[in-house]
Amino acid sequence: MTEAVKESGITYSIIIVTRNSAADLPGCLESIVACSNEAAYEVIMVDNASDDGSEQIFRALEGNVTIIANHYNAGYARAANQGIAAAKGKYIVLLNPDTITTPRWLTKLSAQLERSGAGAAGPLSNYVAGIQKYELYYTEQNIQTPADINRSLENYYYRQSVESRMLIGFCLMIPRKVINEAGMFDDDLILGSEDLEYSHRLRAKGYELHIALDTFIYHKGQTSFNSEPESERWNNRSACILRSKLMRQAGEFSPKKIWGIDWFQPKLSPESDLVSIIIPVYNGLKFTKICLQSILHHTLYPYEVIVVDNGSTDGTVEFLKRQSEVKLIENRVNLGFPAACNQGIAASQSPYVLLLNNDVIVTENWLWRMFQGFFAYKDAGLIGPRANDSAGFQQIKSPKLETMEQIDNFAAKIKSIAPRQFRETDFLSGFALLIDRRVIDTVGGLDERFGIGNYEDQDFCRRARAAGFKLLVANEVFIYHFGSQSFLENHIDYQRILQENRVKYERKWTEAAV
Repeated sequence: MTEAVKESGITYSIIIVTRNSAADLPGCLESIVACSNEAAYEVIMVDNASDDGSEQIFRALEGNVTIIANHYNAGYARAANQGIAAAKGKYIVLLNPDTITTPRWLTKLSAQLERSGAGAAGPLSNYVAGIQKYELYYTEQNIQTPADINRSLENYYYRQSVESRMLIGFCLMIPRKVINEAGMFDDDLILGSEDLEYSHRLRAKGYELHIALDTFIYHKGQTSFNSEPESERWNNRSACILRSKLMRQAGEFSPKKIWGIDWFQPKLSPESDLVSIIIPVYNGLKFTKICLQSILHHTLYPYEVIVVDNGSTDGTVEFLKRQSEVKLIENRVNLGFPAACNQGIAASQSPYVLLLNNDVIVTENWLWRMFQGFFAYKDAGLIGPRANDSAGFQQIKSPKLETMEQIDNFAAKIKSIAPRQFRETDFLSGFALLIDRRVIDTVGGLDERFGIGNYEDQDFCRRARAAGFKLLVANEVFIYHFGSQSFLENHIDYQRILQENRVKYERKWTEAAV
């Protein structure tokens, strides 16, 4: 990558992430052409499945232009990373489409990055948080246009800067060599907070963040957020993930200490955000313990655990009663997997439920990375992970995994090499199935005619698809699945049950077709 940058002759790679930005994009592009002629630059547009003609507007731009078109909404951080990966410039410039640049903006920002220790630079603006607000440095009242404000700032502050604890991502320049050392944006932060995390990461690595006092960029502000009805909620969810990550790193969370701000206080609502993890169990205590431990260790997104015990006799109930974080439902006899799941669903008030076998080990940030499918696809109803013991597109060949460390390392590898974030499918296995409650409200719960279990997941998926919901495989999420342990532990003839339920399934859908 470094050699390619040297040979390209491009100094600046301007990356614009768009999502229904047609109203603002022409002005942004025109300002780039008008204000950047002193520099060798390329423009890379990464479009997140716009349906307003944004991509067509960009294609009309002449010069060194690249378009990356996502068929789904990949979120800002992931899209920005796509642009960075395609960029050839010495400096990477992240620019929002609702901005208007001003003369010499590129060279003035990069001048700040020639300072020893500088890791990133940003401009002053009219719509921005923190000490990048131009009003803090500019007192003239009779100058209104962006170009005039920029000219006046140049006269007062040419080549001057102030160091900051954060830079806002609406216009952010980072040297390629810094990205090579510090890494790209955290793509778990799908809509917002990626700039705060990156600012913190750069400073932790010893880099300085500089605000160029001689550079003004007009920013309309929040247009991409306002184009999405659920954007505020998803922005808050991303912020909560960042808070959880920083809490785990440092054991505390203080925006004042980290960024010098007091306005970053994300808070999720149980009514709209909580996921109920429903785990039916029938003996197999050793697996239940491992499963719950992995959930506690690897889950950043807010959740509750509801365990439905189907008459266990191996100490499972006694153990679960001692777990303060577990809601326990006790059955005297084994009602089977579908019925137990339905009991858990009925006991949950959450808008999302996740059916989980007790013989699994979840991995880093598994729930949030699955949950992002609801952001990427508005009509997504069911989402499942990859696993070593599954079926269809979810099945993944894995080496022998004998320790938690090996499982975590393999999961991280899968995250890094997955060709795409999600894949549509016709079927998802029930061992780890994330469900939007809209699906249950539409088609009902699991069909209890399938008794102990098998084929209830095929049936549920088929009903969901018939109702118009998409089924997604989260390609970047790996969960270790021991496989059929409830059958093995309790000496149940798996093949016999499988065959019996296959007959029930085929009879049901044949009758439905008739």
